[in-house]
Amino acid sequence: MNKTIEKVEFYKKNMIEKAIEKAKSEYAEADGSYRDTGYDRYYSKMQKKAEEIEELENYLNRDNAIQDAIQEKKKVREELEEIKKKLKNKLFYLLAAIPECSEARSIQEYIEKL
Repeated sequence: MNKTIEKVEFYKKNMIEKAIEKAKSEYAEADGSYRDTGYDRYYSKMQKKAEEIEELENYLNRDNAIQDAIQEKKKVREELEEIKKKLKNKLFYLLAAIPECSEARSIQEYIEKL
């Protein structure tokens, strides 16, 4: 990954984590005030902060899920390349052992297209 992109992603992750911590502390403060006074304005603030925390955590987890999917796709692609390489090697020795025929040539052409 490009160094600039890595820096931006790291900065974005840090800012989101800081925002989550700030929202959690504000939630705790509103919770304490609500328990002391029972005023609805503190309860409303608690609900807003809980929604904000959930939204930020979902966004942070979405980025992690995207990165995991990209890594999984790369891994599957590498496995397919390895299988293709092994198949070509086995086919090479198989074609050397059997007589020349149209089926053998069509199999060889099909494998080479992969």
